[in-house]
Amino acid sequence: MREMKTQPLVSILIISFNQEQFVGEALAGALEQDYENLEVVIADDGSTDGTTEVILKFAEKYPDRLVPLTGGPNLGITGNSNRALRACKGKYIAFQGGDDVMLPGKVKSQVEWLEVDEKRVLCGHGVEVVRPDGYVEILKTESKNCTGRGYLDFIKAGTSIFKTVSIMVRASEIPLYGFDERVPFVSDWKLWVDCLGKEGLYGCVDGIFATYRLHNNNITTTRSIDCIQDGIQIMQMLVAENNDKHAERILIRNIASRYLFLALSQVREKKMILGVKSAFKGFSLDPHNFSVSLLRIFYNKIERLFRKNG
Repeated sequence: MREMKTQPLVSILIISFNQEQFVGEALAGALEQDYENLEVVIADDGSTDGTTEVILKFAEKYPDRLVPLTGGPNLGITGNSNRALRACKGKYIAFQGGDDVMLPGKVKSQVEWLEVDEKRVLCGHGVEVVRPDGYVEILKTESKNCTGRGYLDFIKAGTSIFKTVSIMVRASEIPLYGFDERVPFVSDWKLWVDCLGKEGLYGCVDGIFATYRLHNNNITTTRSIDCIQDGIQIMQMLVAENNDKHAERILIRNIASRYLFLALSQVREKKMILGVKSAFKGFSLDPHNFSVSLLRIFYNKIERLFRKNG
């Protein structure tokens, strides 16, 4: 009890939708963290399977630790995220999907990192990625590769620097509007950018502290094109809001790369004309970076194939 009084309150924000198969493990990993001053807020987005029933069973078992938000209307990812965010009271907030799992030591390690300096805004860590075929890939983070200042450094580091389940942020840096309602699918990434602003510090703790599960119902799988278009929209919003020419060059370079990913996804879905148009837009914005990104994609695919086949 004495430790709880000295610890800052941490909120774990979980969103769920039709994840009956996974949500029990997700809740157990969050609720059983070795950190006393903790609340777990889970917002269900109108599930039609047994997700709600699983949540309510955990609420009975952990009445002082779990805040269940169930029975409300379907709001979509961003709306449901804001529903959960409004219920969070912590000094720090960690984020998780209803199909991912937090591993022991996560919360304690990240709080220790954030407490060192109030300028530290966002903290991530390594995760294990479990693929549909059971193959497990370890995504490590190292301080020298995942430390920076402000949203521009974060963008230059790449969107894959941290998985959502690995992130904890300082709640005081979250904008009043929370998750940006203009971004329907990847508003979490927009939130990281908003929290960091121009000067916020981000970094990581060493270790693998979560499991990120890939499956056929991931939003990045079922709505991959929409997610990429959201990313382009975010970059365009930042360009419109920014008068810094240096920042604008970085953002336009990033938009060009995203148009490449959009083109590849459209071609994969046999939307050939749209794919060609997207490729042309990306190449027109930044021919050099577009070409480099294309080569990098092929290299990464070959490297992943070699790793998987041993």
